[in-house]
Amino acid sequence: MIENSLMQSNFLGRDGFKWWVGQVAPEDAQGSQINGEGWGNRVKVRILGYHPADDVELPNKDLPWAHVLISPESGSGRAGRSKPIKISPGDTVLGFFLDGDVAQQPVILGVFTSSGPAAVESKDKNYSQPFVPFTGYTSKVKPNDNIAQSEASGQNKEGSPSNRQVDTETAKKIEEATGKVQKVASTVLGTTVTFGDTGGARSATNKINGELKNALKDFKNATPALKNKVLSNATKNLSNLATGMSASMVNTTFDTMAPKLNQGLHKLYKDRYGQVLALTGGNIALAKKAASLAQKAKVPSILNIENAIPCMMKNVTDKLQGNIADLLAPLLENVQNFNDCIGDQFSAGIANSIIGSIDEALAPLMGDVSDIFPGDIAGMLRDKADGLFGLSEALGGCDLPTAASTLAQKTNQWTIGKGPKSLAVKSLEQLSGSLLSIANAAESLKEAAGGTGVLNNLLSGVSLGNIPGIPNLPIDLGSLGAIGGLASSLGGFDFMTPLVNTPGYKSSLGDCYTGTPLNCSGIKVNVFGGDGTGATGQAIIGALVGDNLAEQTGSLIGVKMTNNGSGYTTPPFVEIVDTCNQGYGGVARAIIDYDKTSPTYSQVTDIVVINGGENYPVIETSDENYTVDHVVVVNPGEGYQEDDIITDLQGNEYVKFIDDQGRILNVIPPNPETNNVQQVTELPQLIITGPNGESTTGSGAILKAQISPRPEYQGEVRQVIDCITPRDGIVGFVNGEPYYGAFHVMANGIKMTGVKHSGNDMIIYDTPQESRTTRAMSMMPSSTAVTTVSSPQVIDTSTDSSTVVVQQPMTDNTTGGGGGNINYDSFTPTPSPTPSPSPSPSPSPSPSPSPSPSPSPSPSPSPYGY
Repeated sequence: MIENSLMQSNFLGRDGFKWWVGQVAPEDAQGSQINGEGWGNRVKVRILGYHPADDVELPNKDLPWAHVLISPESGSGRAGRSKPIKISPGDTVLGFFLDGDVAQQPVILGVFTSSGPAAVESKDKNYSQPFVPFTGYTSKVKPNDNIAQSEASGQNKEGSPSNRQVDTETAKKIEEATGKVQKVASTVLGTTVTFGDTGGARSATNKINGELKNALKDFKNATPALKNKVLSNATKNLSNLATGMSASMVNTTFDTMAPKLNQGLHKLYKDRYGQVLALTGGNIALAKKAASLAQKAKVPSILNIENAIPCMMKNVTDKLQGNIADLLAPLLENVQNFNDCIGDQFSAGIANSIIGSIDEALAPLMGDVSDIFPGDIAGMLRDKADGLFGLSEALGGCDLPTAASTLAQKTNQWTIGKGPKSLAVKSLEQLSGSLLSIANAAESLKEAAGGTGVLNNLLSGVSLGNIPGIPNLPIDLGSLGAIGGLASSLGGFDFMTPLVNTPGYKSSLGDCYTGTPLNCSGIKVNVFGGDGTGATGQAIIGALVGDNLAEQTGSLIGVKMTNNGSGYTTPPFVEIVDTCNQGYGGVARAIIDYDKTSPTYSQVTDIVVINGGENYPVIETSDENYTVDHVVVVNPGEGYQEDDIITDLQGNEYVKFIDDQGRILNVIPPNPETNNVQQVTELPQLIITGPNGESTTGSGAILKAQISPRPEYQGEVRQVIDCITPRDGIVGFVNGEPYYGAFHVMANGIKMTGVKHSGNDMIIYDTPQESRTTRAMSMMPSSTAVTTVSSPQVIDTSTDSSTVVVQQPMTDNTTGGGGGNINYDSFTPTPSPTPSPSPSPSPSPSPSPSPSPSPSPSPSPSPYGY
């Protein structure tokens, strides 16, 4: 050893370069070096082949320090530029010895990533013996329970997990299905936010339903200790919302009573006048006086009622919060999945609370006016005419409910992490009538059962028991008498029994089953807002996972328009709804036609998929294959070149049209009838590259490929020659109508209107049906040379030698996709020099075609590639 040392130069590389692989020693061997009080960047390492695999023979504390050679971009620390190293105990590292064979000065060059199996083996395991995997967490570096973490790294999604953008309940379902722990990005995901509504027609019911959904979500995920907090907070929020309803109903009560009292006073005057007139033998003066005195006698009683308004309002609000808590507690415990039916019943319970409190406050005062005000206050408020008016005022603040007061033409609800939420479309009159009917039906149930026994019928012998883990609730759900007392004041509702989650559950109040969905009808595409109506779409599911149909799930890869609707001034919202609440993440956007000259003006022409989501249930499989039908240019971008190439993930190349600013105006996919393209099974993606695969100079373009059922493959067309002269003067069809005028033929055989190419040309089709279909997009001419001719003459342009300049920019006149004529004439192309005529033009075509015709002198190419 001494002789070897004397013979070494002690310069790196001159005495041999010795590599090594080792394992970073555990934390207790590193001392304070890795916990913020170290010197330089170094760790102790046990090196394979140099150090024994036995920490008794060579303790970890006696291992050599290995310096870490960091990359240049990390910085040395000079000029304040540096990055900390990220080497953990248990890491496998690669390095070399500065001192060669002496092997006492190791240097770390890099770290081997932790594979999935190694991460699984080392999970939650502390150091046991050398070269056995163990966790990299230390006393200072601890796992964060709020962040998705893994001790694995690699080229797969498991190596770098991220928190899910889903609500807690969905995360639990994913965890159950995959067996892997899921973390949510935020606990507010899935929370429904209800915004202000200037019309007022939606605010009350929507906000109540939104608050109920949020409370139910939080209640399910809360610990037993936090459930009371959820109940308390939701009660306060609902009470604040209901206070506005109660104020409106109190004011409406007096507005409704006033004319009835006036009618009663008028009737009292007439009756007393007639009585006195008959008794006095026709003494009119005495009869008038007696009638007036009878009316005046009622004034104090009427004033007492009027003066009771402040106290009555206090009575209503004082009881409102307690009554709402009594309604909310069983709802949170019993309801598994919220629906609008349950929301309507809860709002009806609030209405019953308000009506009961108003009646309780006024009942003692109504006895003095019973002769001029027949009936009672509760009866008046539950009456179809008077009660409907009062409830409409409470819900919307409108003067009168009308059929035109529709809800959900737009939306004022947004679910965080999902997007806008569609709402059931009801007129204000329908909504008020529905709630009033439910309130009255619940009241009838209570009266029919004698109050305390109403829940006997609802429970059907089921024992509720106390709510597990929830002490000190406002009501004792284990006491049937307490539930009966609740029903006696507010009515009997479906959410008061756990049977509401039993399949087939129905009651006289409605079909409010809230258990696990029984009929998973797949994905629904709800289109709403945008000032229009009628647009509908059908989801196309692909990227299937699972072997059998019962367990198959998939992602959204397209939306088939089944109705384009009308009247849209802005793009409507699109909501992707999974009726079983199983899938998540699907996002889509609507595209409307703004062109007033287009037959599809103000219609939804496409629904493009932004994110396909995952885990949506597959209800039934289809043998239908899909291919790209057309491409929607969501954003044209700028700076693209003629030689840029647009392809999909299967390598299919698309034809593009750009303007002089490099903006993409249209993109045409390969025609699946003549190109044997692969079927689309996943969300299609388009890629723009330069001519040799390098990066393009353009930026900003957003292209969305839209799919449709694949047409029958006809085989590849090698050459198209149009040699049929039009019969009876009919050249073809444009927009379903016969066309008889001048036309010219493109190099690929497509006929277009006009004697020569211009900015207003339209494609001429062989049949009326073909001229109306969106498949016409695949017939768009490419940016190759064209020949212009006059009708009815037809020129064969199939030979490769044909090269003629287009004098006007290309025009896309198809009505599919965005709809309407898209004229690419916002720029003026540089005219090309006029070609010289052929030296010896023939007056008529030769009887025998030449095998190799000589080309005419070629003009300069158009700057736009046409």
